[in-house]
Amino acid sequence: MSNKTIRAFSLSLLALMVSSAMAEQVVESQIAAVTVYPSSATVTRTFAVELPAGQQTVLVAGLPSTLDENSLRITGSGDKGSSVASVELKNEVRSELVLPRAKELQDKLTAQLDQQALLQADELALNTQQTYLQKLAEQGGTPKTEKTVESNSVAQWRAGWQTLGAGMKEIGAAKVALAREIRLLKQQIDVTQRELEQLNNRQQDNKIAVVHLQSAGGKLAMKLSYQLNQASWYPVYDANLDTQQSKLAVTQAAYVQQNSGENWDNVALTLSTLQPSAAVEPPALSSWWIDYLRPIPRNTLMKSAESVADAAMPEMMAAAAPVAEQRAMVVDSGYHVSYQIPGKINVNSSEEKQRVVLQQQQWPVALNLQAVPRLDSHAYLYARVENPSSTPLLPGEWLLQRDGIRVGRVDQPLLAPKDQIAMGFGADDAVKLEWQTLKDEAGESGVLNKQQTLQRHYQLKAINGHTKPMTLTVLDSWPVAKQQDIQVSALEGTVAPKEQNVNQQAGVQRWELPLPAGKTATLDTGYQVAYPQDKQIDNL
Repeated sequence: MSNKTIRAFSLSLLALMVSSAMAEQVVESQIAAVTVYPSSATVTRTFAVELPAGQQTVLVAGLPSTLDENSLRITGSGDKGSSVASVELKNEVRSELVLPRAKELQDKLTAQLDQQALLQADELALNTQQTYLQKLAEQGGTPKTEKTVESNSVAQWRAGWQTLGAGMKEIGAAKVALAREIRLLKQQIDVTQRELEQLNNRQQDNKIAVVHLQSAGGKLAMKLSYQLNQASWYPVYDANLDTQQSKLAVTQAAYVQQNSGENWDNVALTLSTLQPSAAVEPPALSSWWIDYLRPIPRNTLMKSAESVADAAMPEMMAAAAPVAEQRAMVVDSGYHVSYQIPGKINVNSSEEKQRVVLQQQQWPVALNLQAVPRLDSHAYLYARVENPSSTPLLPGEWLLQRDGIRVGRVDQPLLAPKDQIAMGFGADDAVKLEWQTLKDEAGESGVLNKQQTLQRHYQLKAINGHTKPMTLTVLDSWPVAKQQDIQVSALEGTVAPKEQNVNQQAGVQRWELPLPAGKTATLDTGYQVAYPQDKQIDNL
């Protein structure tokens, strides 16, 4: 049932809900606007009412039972002197009277079921006729006696067969047509039953806002708003890398979903990054007292062990439970961002998600290559980008494409304005890598203080098949010493790494290798491990 359906109530039913001393008026409200937050939504309904002067009561029916009662607010405009005295929520009392739409659906369902029974009777009649003709065919058309057999001519037999065949064919065609009619009717019955069930469910769960006003007489335009927790949205990003133009086309979209029990039909939809349901203050700190450990008597410890174990389980359990497309208008308040979706949107109450486009941007990127050649013979294309917009991008999944071809997906954290990220766009087949070990030798060094040594020398050849120069970031891991008398250093005659402990990961080294267009570049790397002669290292 549409949310615009006017709830009809009897005067006696209304008298059970509010004081009969006041004038009462049932109004129809429409959902005009919805603002969806990451884990909730604010719904704004509008209605117009004309009231005589004096104390009046307006009933706004059909509100979802899932609304936050404490968030209910009402504002309005109209003649001077009118004011809202109070607003209260009441459960919609079920009446024995059937709503007009429900009665209409019930009458429709009854007629469909009657029609189904008639079709089933027709089906039974056709089956009976078919059975009768089959028995005639088995008996030869008449009782099998010698006289009848001798008296029947071949022509009479042929006429009998043709009659039986025509009859069976006619019945078969009728059964096919009847089965189609029954099937279509069954589908119609299912639709009617579902709509009636949904209508009955909403009738049971709805609430009524009772608005008490002091009216100066005349027309009032009112707005009723409330918050729902059964609504959410989350961002997704489509990133298409143009390798020729070195640009990244970023489409920021969102998936919106709500299961509040009411449909949002033809509403103005806004998505906001604000989180009304989140904490408004940081957690409070308490004093942290420390003291020397005091021994506990053994008998006390044994007595309390079982109760402590039992108490620990609930505590642990409690701790663990704790959407060319139209683009939105972006409004940045400085503290949060709102996306005003163009036009009017329909979002039904269901488990389905609806995709809307928030904004589309073209970002300049710096392209480079990255490789771990000791483990993988491929060079991977990376795009380093900076968020050039004035609004942050919320954490979410990025769907990556390279020149219109999908290459993968990645989850990215919050990207604030001017923040930089590097995203991988798959292996670059135009760049070939050759990695080889030139030296892997154990030996000794020193005269008085002799040491054992291990020297490893690697060489990388990178062939750039592009018509433009590239930069290759080479990564490798070297051993990391846990003891001071174990020394790890760059091998003499090789290129030292440009950065050590990359991303604060011990032992990870980085080199930058320029690759001229269409040419081969070489990088020699290596390390030496030195340690006392009387010690052994078993994981080199």
